[in-house]
Amino acid sequence: MIEEARRELERMRRSSVVWRELRYERATGADGYDCDGRAARRAAVLWALQYDRRAEDLPLVRWLAEQEAWCRREAPFQGLTEETELCSRSIDG
Repeated sequence: MIEEARRELERMRRSSVVWRELRYERATGADGYDCDGRAARRAAVLWALQYDRRAEDLPLVRWLAEQEAWCRREAPFQGLTEETELCSRSIDG
């Protein structure tokens, strides 16, 4: 699973154009509640960044943090998630 996450991270590193594939997307879950349709893909990239973050990744990390903030704004009942924590750790270095 980590290999797939690393491949996705490498793809994101090659072009900021593909970052939009990880943007917040309001969706409805099987339980009928609103959720983020792209949260899992974004989480995978954040997971890979945890193990292989480079200085040049900062713009990507900030963009991912922005998407996490957007998600929290749209669904505040979910509280802070592991992804939010990963973003903050990645920005702090």
